[in-house]
Amino acid sequence: MQEPADLGFGEMAFFDGAQGLWPAYLALRGHILGMFPGCEVRVHGTQLSFRAPRPFAWVWRLPGARGRASFFLTFATDHGGPLAHETQAVYIRPGHWTRHLAVTADGPQAMELTDYIAASHRLRNRKGGAS
Repeated sequence: MQEPADLGFGEMAFFDGAQGLWPAYLALRGHILGMFPGCEVRVHGTQLSFRAPRPFAWVWRLPGARGRASFFLTFATDHGGPLAHETQAVYIRPGHWTRHLAVTADGPQAMELTDYIAASHRLRNRKGGAS
């Protein structure tokens, strides 16, 4: 699989020891960047964030999870109803939930997450201030 030209070293290092997840991450990354041209990927110590301009989706792995067969995608929703592939839903305040989905090499495909990611982008980047 060819790596995108704009891929940073930090993103590659983030998956050190879990190269089996690389195709799933690249598909998710490509899909998100395709949905939101100009979106920025920021590398943090324990997570990657997608921002346009505020963060709306996060990819993270459990500390010490080298070789673990999954990473997690976190995003915001305005409801607490069950979602396919969901690992956990956390109530924040009325109209705001944080959702965590485990993503494995054979788990949900990026296209299946389109509606969730778009909703999180809308919720987190509303006009008039941070959500």
